Formats: sequence, structure tokens, C-alpha cells
Amino acid sequence: MFNAIQTAYCEEMKNFYGRTSFTHKYLFGWIEGNDVLAAFLDWSIFSRLLLKNDRAATSKGGMLKIRVKADSKARAILKKSAFVIGNVDELTADKKYNKGENFEKIATEKLSGEQWQKDSIPYYKAGDMIYKGEAIQIKFDGAELTNARTYENLKTVLA
Repeated sequence: MFNAIQTAYCEEMKNFYGRTSFTHKYLFGWIEGNDVLAAFLDWSIFSRLLLKNDRAATSKGGMLKIRVKADSKARAILKKSAFVIGNVDELTADKKYNKGENFEKIATEKLSGEQWQKDSIPYYKAGDMIYKGEAIQIKFDGAELTNARTYENLKTVLA
């Protein structure tokens, strides 16, 4: 369980990520049954979906993971902001990539029409794809958004 200091540290990491991110537009994906659903979200909504994991959140450890509560998924579906972008078979077809990378590939190729290539461009330098003229970060449920080590390193460089 997180104590007040750890909770404050995670909130600080989340706020820093929001301030330094190249874009505040996100495409978020998750599995619902056999479907892979996606929803476009802005930072204000996306950041409320973030939950801290149970590792100690200190300058030596801790991370922010993307987790959507069941009720948030239901709200996204009910509000019709979510759409089916693929299925689980597509998401797991290419074994050399993880689900998040495969989701990024599916989204990029289906929505932007561009050929996806894995890259390591950091979140503060570019989005993952251009969609309708806007840079979009693509994130999948369960992914690590940032961790304490990255945060501590970037704090001095980007602040």
C-alpha cells in the first residue's frame, strides 16, 4: 500500500510527464472479450485513468502504469468514444513485439495509413503517429508510462 509520501511522489511524476509531453492527445487501447478497443483521449481524461503500482515510489523505484478501472472502460463504451480497432489474434500475431507495440502498429497502420516502424523516440520529443494533422501518443492498458529513474534523470534535463 502507498503511504502519503509515495502517493505525492507518483503525483509529482504524473504532473511532470504531463508538463513535458510532446502532445496531450492519446489513443488508448485495451482488450474487451476478443476485441481490441481504442479511444481518443486528451491528457486531462487520460491522466485520471492512471493508477500507481504497488512498488515503492521513491527516487530509487516506483512507476506509473496505465490501468483503466472497469467502470472507466464501461463509460468509454457507453459514451461511444471507444471503437473496435482489431482483435486479440491481431494483437498477439507478431510474437517479436509486445501487446503495446502491436497495438501501436495496428493503430498506426489502420488509422494513419502509414507503415509502422518500431522506434525509441521519447515521449517528450514526438508523438507515436500523426492522425488528422495532430501528434498522438499511443498507449495500451498495463503499459508503464514512466518510472522514478527516468523521472529523476529527466527532471534536471527538461525542467
